[in-house]
Amino acid sequence: MSRPARLLFVCSGNLCRSPMALYLARERAELRDIAVEVDSAGTLGIEGREPPDNTQAVMREIGIPVSDHRSKGITLEHMQWADRVLVMTYEHAATLRERFPENSEHVELLGPFGRQAPEIDDPVGRWRRFHRKVRDQIAKAVDGLLARVERDAQEARAQR
Repeated sequence: MSRPARLLFVCSGNLCRSPMALYLARERAELRDIAVEVDSAGTLGIEGREPPDNTQAVMREIGIPVSDHRSKGITLEHMQWADRVLVMTYEHAATLRERFPENSEHVELLGPFGRQAPEIDDPVGRWRRFHRKVRDQIAKAVDGLLARVERDAQEARAQR
């Protein structure tokens, strides 16, 4: 039996976007019985902070508490662990490729979202409704990502 797909979500501070993606992916993969391991980190190296109140509030609205999350910076170990490194912006991708050139082949944008821009804006310091918009963008992107992960797993099984 093959191991679960390892998904690493990366944003700037590991406070809003990547924690939302991590918790959404964990819950939705479990509901769909898709084998994944998930983690998140930030490019700024912020350690030990919990998500802002607005991030926590919009995640609670959909029944997913994130209050136990604590921020952490991206490390080489994260990059080596992950099968897919999902970033929120082109800047995140460039930062990871610069810092970890030998381990950046699996870096990709979490988006796109149909006709919307593929990048996900940082909601830190913004109104709750903007956090909600970002949450919904991430949820849509995570659904698409999980469909690809599921398809890849099915193809791998068929090749055996």
